[in-house]
Amino acid sequence: MTTMTSKLVLVYSATSRQGESVVRSLLDNASGAFKVRGTTRDVNSDKSKSLIALGVEMVSIDAAGGLESLGAQALAAFDGCWGAFINIDSYNPVIVADGGPSVYDYSKIVVDAAAKAGVQHIVHSSLPPSSEISDGLISIDYFDDKDAINTYIKANPQFRTTTAINAGWYLENFLDKRLTPVIGGFPFTAEDGCLILRLPSFGGNGSMHFVDIEQDFGDFVHGVLVDPEVYNGASIQGFSVLDTPEALVQAFTQVTGKTARYVEITPKEFSTHGSRGLLAMKKEILYCQYNGGLFYGEPSDLGPAATLKAIAAEARGRRPVASGNSGLSSVLDFVKQHFARDSSLS
Repeated sequence: MTTMTSKLVLVYSATSRQGESVVRSLLDNASGAFKVRGTTRDVNSDKSKSLIALGVEMVSIDAAGGLESLGAQALAAFDGCWGAFINIDSYNPVIVADGGPSVYDYSKIVVDAAAKAGVQHIVHSSLPPSSEISDGLISIDYFDDKDAINTYIKANPQFRTTTAINAGWYLENFLDKRLTPVIGGFPFTAEDGCLILRLPSFGGNGSMHFVDIEQDFGDFVHGVLVDPEVYNGASIQGFSVLDTPEALVQAFTQVTGKTARYVEITPKEFSTHGSRGLLAMKKEILYCQYNGGLFYGEPSDLGPAATLKAIAAEARGRRPVASGNSGLSSVLDFVKQHFARDSSLS
């Protein structure tokens, strides 16, 4: 239930994994501090309807008509908003189309609309500058574009505060059955009775910056918006746990009783099957290997994410996090959430 002082927050790309997590966390604010408006290409989609049922005002933004049309639609969407979470889908059909705009060009139109509409507080879904961190050897277009647009956002004097949250490797990737053949079968298809995860090492000690988008990412954004002045100019390492593929398959076996193992392969053995998305994933692996496993190009710091999780937990009326426990998802938590009752693996 909202109050008279509820602040209107626009969640751009509300039906994406990140967007939906943000929406659900903000709506769960115990004091009703936030109202949520969300954008999507199709307001009649099942995902959009599910958010409408929760009380979200959903509006359609479709850039198929060109960037000028996008700007007008975005300006209307941001009208009256106190804050915004902006996540531009790198695989938006308009962006991936031949001759389509870059992530940067698309994002700039959206950001300019937010500024023109008078939005005060921006939380941006960003990524590290891959080219800069790898000394120009590995360029991941949407990493560099998202970092560049974050610089653009911070330079705009219209915004009172700006905060970047850089999401790590989605644990939800392992729920996408389209990825199963690419990574060897895990966690859905057994080979000779064993579920095999085949991935190259991510460098360093082999740990990956896993993030549980559903359980944690929305709370990162919620935590910032509780007091955005504190996080003005910050770039948050948005991950839940630093852990290995071996730990993931061990957790899977512990929870499901199914035999699973991790097999390390070389980047050359990781086939992209001609997919733009898989090519980007391969580049991400090479980038991490080059940086000794440092996805963010600097030492890993889970502290800010844990703090934001605690702030959001309090704002949502949840029990305080126990001392020594970050409150963030572990790989075991993730596996329990999604596979504890999965009979399809029998």
